[in-house]
Amino acid sequence: MRFRNLSAPPPPQMTPQEADNSVRHRWLTSLKASAIICVSSGLALWVCSRIGGRNTAITMVVFIAAYVAILPTEFASLIQPHRKPIFDGHRRAVILPGSAAQLNATLITALLLCAIGITTIIIAFAVSSPLTLGPIGLLPIIWAIRLIAHPFTNRLVLPPTQQWIRLTPYGVSFKCLNQKTHTTFAWSQEPRIARIQGAYTYIDYIKLDDFHLEESLSLAGIPLTFTQLDALLDHFNTHPADRPLLAQPEGADLVQTLLDTTPQP
Repeated sequence: MRFRNLSAPPPPQMTPQEADNSVRHRWLTSLKASAIICVSSGLALWVCSRIGGRNTAITMVVFIAAYVAILPTEFASLIQPHRKPIFDGHRRAVILPGSAAQLNATLITALLLCAIGITTIIIAFAVSSPLTLGPIGLLPIIWAIRLIAHPFTNRLVLPPTQQWIRLTPYGVSFKCLNQKTHTTFAWSQEPRIARIQGAYTYIDYIKLDDFHLEESLSLAGIPLTFTQLDALLDHFNTHPADRPLLAQPEGADLVQTLLDTTPQP
């Protein structure tokens, strides 16, 4: 007897242009889905309050509140921070500062879900329905634990973090969310975006001679599109004469010009 593989299929592999288009499409999808779910939930709650029991109405309120609680995380993942490159005179490098908005939104959502779950459990004992409403209250808590245990956040207790991309005459460094150390590629390794898959961006680089490897990075919250990052890496890979400018204040202006002139899909 053969068993069917029930594991979830891997996320599709996308080019930088396809990834940027996907974000724009998700904006429209999220707005439409939120409007439909809010209207449907409101109607369902009204029906439950009229013909259903008290426990049914409380259950509907819990699910509506839980959905509203996850909206900050959903929309924060679609917002691209707009920050200009700055010159770091101490390190002689151009810095593209990122944003931890998505990580903070995830933590806020987790706290809201836990509050909803705990409140529901308290109400369950107050109305003498612990066996009926108690499991309903556990669902938001389980959801919150699953959310903060996502590979994007990596661990349950998260310290303050700062994300950035640093460009120097010698290479490019990525400081990703919730990672203590940064990942650096030398320009001689010719780092390029190989693909975007799910929450991870895979950077192709030369390890030894013509032997290529890939490094996966979580670049949520970067202050530029994937198309702009791809163009930025390509420019300094193919224009070594411009790399020394990255150690000068003019380097920040050059990077901003490259970002402004990159065609958007």
